[in-house]
Amino acid sequence: MQAVNACQHRPKQGHQRGANNPVCACEGCKRLRPVGKSRYCFSCQYRRKRERNPIAFAYGLLRRHARERGKSFTISLAYFEAFCHATQYHTGAGRTVNALTVDRIDTTKGYEPGNLQVLSNAANVRKYWNYEYCYYAQRMVFYQRNASNDLSGSDCPF
Repeated sequence: MQAVNACQHRPKQGHQRGANNPVCACEGCKRLRPVGKSRYCFSCQYRRKRERNPIAFAYGLLRRHARERGKSFTISLAYFEAFCHATQYHTGAGRTVNALTVDRIDTTKGYEPGNLQVLSNAANVRKYWNYEYCYYAQRMVFYQRNASNDLSGSDCPF
């Protein structure tokens, strides 16, 4: 029995797999691919990796962003998979207001077992920002909350 490809972008019909064809093998993609490395361009490689194993992909992104922000990251992939299945994070992650994000319970610690929770994007923003409507300026004014709950002025949380 042949495995079904979940990718909606199929390899092109009649595609030559030689080193002479520098175009990506995905249907409708005209980008150049790295010569001699893969049949797909970097964008299609990224998309295919995300589709094949979304939990491992989310784990890699979380680890990379923690490293970029200088936060410790001691979570194993097995722990993160169990966390995702227990909280249904992998089914609700995204960029909308009600999509789920991984948040640290104690912000002084890093990403450690037992220090993770799932929040919606809106709840995560509410956790760090206060806002009020300024009638004089006729707009919303946002204030960032510090760890000590002091308010410092800022115009926008994004």
